[in-house]
Amino acid sequence: MQSVCTLLPSDFYERVIDLRASLSADPALGAIYDPPFVHFTLQLAPEYDWPGLEAALAAFAKRQPPFDVRTVGILAFTGSGTTIAIAPFKDQRLADFHAGIWATVSPFAQGEVDLFYHPERWVPHVTIKRCGPHGESFGKAMASLAKERFSWTMTVDNVSVQHDPGKNSLTHYLRLRFPLTG
Repeated sequence: MQSVCTLLPSDFYERVIDLRASLSADPALGAIYDPPFVHFTLQLAPEYDWPGLEAALAAFAKRQPPFDVRTVGILAFTGSGTTIAIAPFKDQRLADFHAGIWATVSPFAQGEVDLFYHPERWVPHVTIKRCGPHGESFGKAMASLAKERFSWTMTVDNVSVQHDPGKNSLTHYLRLRFPLTG
């Protein structure tokens, strides 16, 4: 899947990388693949019309000023593929930004877009660590993170696209990145 997203600013990016590294000391968690870039996803699709997407995102970014987002704590996705994430607060500004991105990029999506990220259903999140089916490791990771404060204010200042040409979650690279300039 190709991911239209926004990358976190470097100081928060580094905090997440450090947390991810400490949790990966558990061999069960260290063996699980995590996203290569610290981000929150705005849309996932199997493929995009790359020239069209690039032009549309560049134009969108020129119209959007950077804005602040605050986080409100930890979010846990449960089930067979447990994941621990940071939860950005979905205020009206973030919801409008996401809806604008969705409308901008959808015409260029090829294949079935992941509806988990549809504006009416979207739960913004920044993955800290995927834990998979390892319940005990998931519990230890949550206990470890319980001491951390996840009350952050960060600036959304870009729209980016992670490309996974192998469609195997092993070949990700940052294909596009546009600063928001307003």
